[in-house]
Amino acid sequence: MHATDLELRKYLLGIKFDDQLLEKIRFLTSHGIELNCQIVLCPQLNDGTQLVKTVTDLKQFFSAVRSVAIVPVGLTRHRRNLPVLQPVTLQYCLQLIPRIDKMRLELKKELSSFFVYLSDEFYIRTGRELPEAEYYEGFYQLENGVGLTRDMVNNLQMELPDLTARDPAMNLTMVSGKLGALALKKYIIPLLKKLPKLDVKLYQIANYFYGTSIIVAGLLVGQDIYRQLKNRKLGDYIILPPRVLNHDEVFLDDWKVDQLEEKLNRKIFIFPDSFKKLFENFEAEANAANEEQARRIRHAGPSLYVAEHLKSDEHLFEIAVTSHTDHKADK
Repeated sequence: MHATDLELRKYLLGIKFDDQLLEKIRFLTSHGIELNCQIVLCPQLNDGTQLVKTVTDLKQFFSAVRSVAIVPVGLTRHRRNLPVLQPVTLQYCLQLIPRIDKMRLELKKELSSFFVYLSDEFYIRTGRELPEAEYYEGFYQLENGVGLTRDMVNNLQMELPDLTARDPAMNLTMVSGKLGALALKKYIIPLLKKLPKLDVKLYQIANYFYGTSIIVAGLLVGQDIYRQLKNRKLGDYIILPPRVLNHDEVFLDDWKVDQLEEKLNRKIFIFPDSFKKLFENFEAEANAANEEQARRIRHAGPSLYVAEHLKSDEHLFEIAVTSHTDHKADK
């Protein structure tokens, strides 16, 4: 969404016409389509009073517009001849969080929903403690990095008794971007240390492909991972973040995960958003009937992860499952 003010919206989207945003929303919601919206926040452009206007315009469609996520703009090194945008700084994040908290409390009174949710990045970058699960209500925008870290932590805490019973004995190499590495070091690695036979080494990968200011794990590319791991001591398996590959198992730089496995001489597993599921995948891969089946197990992404949070709504869950099944059939 980014902004509902017409002139600002045209500037942000690089268009010269009225794209009739609110009319489109009205049409979709009037036909029973639920929307979860995202605002990429650009300092000095669509924040402040413009952000208030955007949220005000969107809340008139609640609850058909179920949620609004706010994520910080990411600036790559590929910006020649593009408009100048201000980066989201640490100080900016520290000032923004309490302002959004205040807005959320007002929305809660009005709508019985917080409606607006900050992405994890704002909290991780500032070193602030992650909000508890109640902050995210229905975890509506996990795939946009909103509540993903909290959900991962809570899941691991619940899975620890089962993982302890498994008593896994292996060495793992986990890979992430700067942001993910900060979260993993603070919240996940200490929990994994409760498994005495499990040794986990975490490597933070710099993003030279898009620029080192890009710190999210989902934009890591194969060549950066290879160049920064090739001379490192690696574990039995390499664990990649859950959304670094597309549905064709290709990175954003067109490297394939098979290519990365061959070059690093290690089996690579895509993290399935659950450590219990990850260890189940280790066992299933080891017992696979052939290499192709084993490869599919290793590289299976968390396609139905968000659907797990829709099970309370049978209709939405059925849509998610059907879409996933249709995609596999098409392949």
